[in-house]
Amino acid sequence: MFVIKKIFMNKIISLIVLIFITLQITAQTKVEKSKDKVFILGREYYIHKVKPGETIYSISKVYNVPREEILYINKEEVQNLQTGSILRIPKIDSNYVPSPLTKTSFKEHTVQKKESLYSIAQQYGITQDDIIKYNPQIKNGLKKGMVLKIPITENEQLSATDEFFIYHQIKNGETLQLLAQEYGITVEDIKEFNENLSSLTPGKTIAIPKKELSEEQKHILKFNESLSPDFFDIDPNYFEDPNYPPCNKFVFNDTMTFKIAFLLPLFINDNYNLSYNALKEPENAHYFSNSKIFYDYLQGSLMAIKQLKKENLNLKIYIYDTKADSNEVKDILNKYELSKMDLIFGPVYSQNYNIVKKFSEKNKINIVSPLSRNNIVVENKPFVFQVEPSFTTITKFSAEYIAQYADTSFITVISNGTPQQQAIADTFFRTLSVLTNTDSLDYKKITFSKFITPYQKNLKPDKNNIVFIPGTNEVEVSAILNNLNALVTVNEYRITVYAMPVIQNYTKLQAEWLSNLNIHYATTVSITDETWEIKEFNQKYKRIFGRRPTKFAYIGYDATYYFLDAMRHYGKYFQFCMGENTEILNSGMFVKFNFKRYNKQSGFENRKLNMLYYTKELRIEKEKEPVAKINTIFE
Repeated sequence: MFVIKKIFMNKIISLIVLIFITLQITAQTKVEKSKDKVFILGREYYIHKVKPGETIYSISKVYNVPREEILYINKEEVQNLQTGSILRIPKIDSNYVPSPLTKTSFKEHTVQKKESLYSIAQQYGITQDDIIKYNPQIKNGLKKGMVLKIPITENEQLSATDEFFIYHQIKNGETLQLLAQEYGITVEDIKEFNENLSSLTPGKTIAIPKKELSEEQKHILKFNESLSPDFFDIDPNYFEDPNYPPCNKFVFNDTMTFKIAFLLPLFINDNYNLSYNALKEPENAHYFSNSKIFYDYLQGSLMAIKQLKKENLNLKIYIYDTKADSNEVKDILNKYELSKMDLIFGPVYSQNYNIVKKFSEKNKINIVSPLSRNNIVVENKPFVFQVEPSFTTITKFSAEYIAQYADTSFITVISNGTPQQQAIADTFFRTLSVLTNTDSLDYKKITFSKFITPYQKNLKPDKNNIVFIPGTNEVEVSAILNNLNALVTVNEYRITVYAMPVIQNYTKLQAEWLSNLNIHYATTVSITDETWEIKEFNQKYKRIFGRRPTKFAYIGYDATYYFLDAMRHYGKYFQFCMGENTEILNSGMFVKFNFKRYNKQSGFENRKLNMLYYTKELRIEKEKEPVAKINTIFE
């Protein structure tokens, strides 16, 4: 089912999609229930043989049996659980009676003068009925000197350990801080593997990850509840949903419906005030703040959705206005229907992705970051896809191209000295050092200036100069380019500039800068002739929205089509089937894709980049890939 609601509100919004959805997502491990059963003293048990990587933590989840039950029934076996250990797991049904996890002993109490049944019960923390039960003689009245049997209930002492966990039974007065200190781990480590720990109940057993476990092992255990080698063969974040087929067994049919949400800063109410005569002059539309690029992105996405609908892909689309407000993002993610989505595009800004991390991991929903280039978007966020490569990746990619000219060129970085640009400059030099002979590397950092003197003083008139500019501020970058252009035109310096891809969005670039400085930039956009498909897309877009598509509309179209097509091939957990040889690899009319995890604990980053440059004639061409390319620089 696909519904599109047209809203005439201004020149910005021509098409908005609103659909409400539901979907329940859960996760499970690869631990399998045993089919072998036995009856012991009238109770039915599964006989489970422990496999490599399995833990009491994971086994209890699969059989839906409290850990305490497994520990009580298998007291000896769980003292050092190993591969091959045999466990009895009780079958939970309507006839199931929990094991007696407490034991009762008695203490004698001699009644003193003025004591009452109530005061004695209070003294021992039991009920008056408990005292009467074991002392029927007091029905005739309590008298001084009587000796009473006081029942003392104690928790059955349970303890266990396996390859990855110690199972600790909580005692009175213990806190998470004390337990973390005792076992040499953090409170967060304990919380990761134990739900509902707002209070510690004496007698309850919790899983304590062993101190020697690495962060990677903890991460894998969290997602898989096992460290079985099977998971390493697929993905360290691999999991399976009992209600959904794995990606390699998914088969699409046209009765399926995918539920998709877009979280974008559209500022709908603010833009409404700009809506007068909106549809008469769409090319001259005014937008609140910087929201135009997000409408362009959304409109490109809607074009992809329209095309997929023609291809019999059923979709329900829900669009939220985040207003560039983190509190708004929190409120949206707290909505019940968001936890039922199959895929979410957005939010846009990187500062929201710590909020996204908890949401995506809890609900096992993939999140697409549409435009951010900040590394924080994917760091330790295994369900996030970053469409636009990070500044770090772009820097390494640029260094890879520049390195091939290192023997004959003077290489410089012009940085304003801020921590962000300094970090990029350091990454650039480290990458060059991997790819070149540092002993002969002619390299220098130059501090940004709006004046020409520092550049004239430091660049070399008798050598080919390659300048890398890590800055993204248009005013600063324009000042640099203006001064470098003067050195070329007046002083006949030979200069080639490598800039960040944001340069293609600048509005005040002068044509002679592009021509004289042979400006290069890395981008996910491919250079191709305007094929009939692209011409048709441009015509349809203008017919619907009243103007030509921008770069952001192209990204919206290709990213949306790519991910929804991935779901059509592999289902909502498509990330585990996105290998090098999949049918969806690199698809896109304008943008190409090749997603790789940033590291084993991270999300996916698009690594499919092209190096484009301006010719003397102001054509945009694609530079050939360097011969000495080293792919490992991304690891």
